[in-house]
Parts: sequence; structure tokens; C-alpha cells
Amino acid sequence: MASNISTEERYIDIVGWLGWYQPHLVPYISEVLGKFGLQHLQYAFDEVIAIFPDFIMFEDNSLYCDMINFLHNMRLKVSDEHLNAYTQKERQSMVKQYQEKIDQLEKMTGPLWGYGSPMDGWAMIFDYIQA
Repeated sequence: MASNISTEERYIDIVGWLGWYQPHLVPYISEVLGKFGLQHLQYAFDEVIAIFPDFIMFEDNSLYCDMINFLHNMRLKVSDEHLNAYTQKERQSMVKQYQEKIDQLEKMTGPLWGYGSPMDGWAMIFDYIQA
């Protein structure tokens, strides 16, 4: 099933969902979604994070960026030896899963959290986490 989301839009969505600028917050997003009563989003978010290998640490910006690049596009090179150990077929499977899960999240959240929406994008979540 082809997505009508452009590469640029998908990248921006990933930036929001996975805390590109503040990756150390990623481990807390699921909990915050639950506290806001958004269990359907919490479950969908957890499905995305489940794709990440166990060795990914959100405090390690270099490793985290490598992981995002690894999942974002097969053509992007990564430097982490653990990620480079995956076969092309394994990576393709992970990329496909990742893109499908991110698309699901976007379909659920666009009306809720798109900028200009009643909940003003991600501001509410980041404010809560940083409080």
C-alpha cells in the first residue's frame, strides 16, 4: 500500500515522534501518552520503539542518529557496527515495519497534534515531560 506522505513530511513526522532534537526524552513518551489517556497512541508508539534493537540507547546521540538513518532509508549509510551487521533483507524488513508503524501513528495524530490543531502540536507533551 503506497503512502501519499512525501519523504520530507515523513522525516518531519519522525522528528516529532522520536524526539530527534531531544532523543533523551524518547523513553518517556510512552508513559506520558498513557498519563494523557491516549492509550491507543501509547500502544502504537510502543510498536515503533519495539523495532529498535535492544542496544540502542537514546542518550547516545550518535547511535540514535545512526538508528534513525538506518530505519529511514536503505540508501543511508550508518557507522555503528551492530547496525551494519544486519543483512540487507533484515534491514528491509525493519524499514518496512518502521514506515508502516510511523504511518499508523501519523493517521492517528495528525488531527490531534498537527501544528495549528487545538492541542498545538507537540508543545503539550514536551511541556509535560520537561516539567
